[in-house]
Amino acid sequence: MKRILIIFLAAVLLWLCSCSNGMLSEDLKDVVDFDNAVVGHDDDDFLMNQSKIRSGVWMSYLDLTAPERDATQEQYAQYIDTLFEKVKKLGIRDVFVHAVSFSDAVYPSEIYPSSTVFCEKRGDRLPFDALSVIIDRAKKLDLKVHAWINPYRIQSSFDIGKLCETETAYKLYQSGNGDVVRAGEGLYYNPASERTVRLVTDAVRELLSGYALAGIHIDDYFYPPVESGFDEKQYEAYKESGGTNTIDEWRRENVNKLVRSIYDAVKDFGDDKIFSISPSGDIEKNRSVHYADVKRWLREDGYCDVMIPQIYYGFLNESQPFEKCLEEWKIAACGNTKLSVGLALYKIGKADEFAGETGKSEWQENSDVIARQVKMIIESGIGGFCLYSIKFVNFQEKEIQNLYNMLY
Repeated sequence: MKRILIIFLAAVLLWLCSCSNGMLSEDLKDVVDFDNAVVGHDDDDFLMNQSKIRSGVWMSYLDLTAPERDATQEQYAQYIDTLFEKVKKLGIRDVFVHAVSFSDAVYPSEIYPSSTVFCEKRGDRLPFDALSVIIDRAKKLDLKVHAWINPYRIQSSFDIGKLCETETAYKLYQSGNGDVVRAGEGLYYNPASERTVRLVTDAVRELLSGYALAGIHIDDYFYPPVESGFDEKQYEAYKESGGTNTIDEWRRENVNKLVRSIYDAVKDFGDDKIFSISPSGDIEKNRSVHYADVKRWLREDGYCDVMIPQIYYGFLNESQPFEKCLEEWKIAACGNTKLSVGLALYKIGKADEFAGETGKSEWQENSDVIARQVKMIIESGIGGFCLYSIKFVNFQEKEIQNLYNMLY
């Protein structure tokens, strides 16, 4: 009799599990918004929380160009459809679109010149409003678009001749007033400049007033390389006026001012508008090199709604193993700011040259790294992941199939 009872109970359990899996698949097809994330979980409600995970994908300026350089607006819309249909199949809801990458714009802007993503020459007339097309195609698939901007970067390799002579960046650099500086190999807006804060904040307002966006997003391009001492005059002026912060503290506060200003501007358009930040995955590097006080932004209100650190490391990375790094961020997330995790989809099938000998071949020898990382994120209760980038969402790749199978 006991044997029959055990067999019966086992059959009932298997049936219940199959029903749960079926419901989970349906739930995952409609992931929730950033502002409805589940925080924390017990093992017993794991399936419920898994169904509410936030999921996103980055669409960088490198992804924006259609295969045909001179594509018409209609052809471009078809290209966007092919990208969005793939991410929709994965259950992704939020798309972070590179609207401003090098102090330029992929939309008609009164602040920035047009981008060479769509023009032969910076500042030429755009063939069409790419951001408008992207938002329109996203709406048809119930995807939400966030405008992604790089606030400080103008050029990664210095060539003043490639700037448009009528644009703000060119005029400020030529004026020599320190608002635009050459740092490292590139050209940047000076974080110590009040003009920089105003310019970027105005761009945020321009985007949110002109387009039906879910929010604004910035990534890990914070303080430019400081070896050239481009901000020393501003720091000396700060000390002469009675300032007592060290130069590192002062630099972090310069970035804080910009972040707070963007946050306030976003919220002026409604509490439902989201300001998200994607810093480096290395917490200490953010603080000491980029002068991005990410722990403060996570801990205190008024900086950002969602933080998406780029934990672009494999499990076998010798200096930053994924699991250890994930735990550090989870501990840091002690305030109201929600936490998602940026994942390196672009590393699929490639050697990871910065992972040490142990981790170098991990992405080549395994086809489930991303799937296991997403599973670990879900189990941790963090609540979300974001993939870099959209062009690597290819269902012919076994890694993507494994991710899909894990989710569904």
